[in-house]
Amino acid sequence: MKRKIKAEILKVNPGATVAFDTEGNATVTTKDGAVATIPASDLAKDASDLTNPDKQDEVNKTSG
Repeated sequence: MKRKIKAEILKVNPGATVAFDTEGNATVTTKDGAVATIPASDLAKDASDLTNPDKQDEVNKTSG
């Protein structure tokens, strides 16, 4: 799963490095040195999030 998430992060951040900590958070360092941490809870959603009205603005429904 981490491999797939890493690949998706790299699609939108070409040339970046991605590292995961023991909690599953991803730290992304871009080519220009900017660093951002993405919480594990924001990296993947389950199918129930697609129909949860409270999560609609957090779920990317497009498939790539």
